[in-house]
Amino acid sequence: MRLFLAYGHLGRRASARALAATTFQSEQAFGTLAGRLVALGQIERRPGGGRRIAHYLTPSGEQVLAAGHRIADEVLNTCFAPLGDAERTTLLRLLRRLTGGVDADADA
Repeated sequence: MRLFLAYGHLGRRASARALAATTFQSEQAFGTLAGRLVALGQIERRPGGGRRIAHYLTPSGEQVLAAGHRIADEVLNTCFAPLGDAERTTLLRLLRRLTGGVDADADA
């Protein structure tokens, strides 16, 4: 899950600190993860202004993210298959209320 979260937020000009928080890791743990992803050719690090290092997905990393989205979509469709469209809409509205409407991908 952490890896999927990391892939989904790379390239959004987020700092390593923000990426670590988004993936529920310490900065050190995220740095270790990022190092492994660089070694695998999934991401690259570039200067991001000042001392900031920006992290970007490579084309290979983009493919991995797309595959992850397909798997997540299949799982979600299976989990929510028993609900009709109106029930899904109601559930989404209730979940947004519970989270204070904070959802970066709410309109997706």
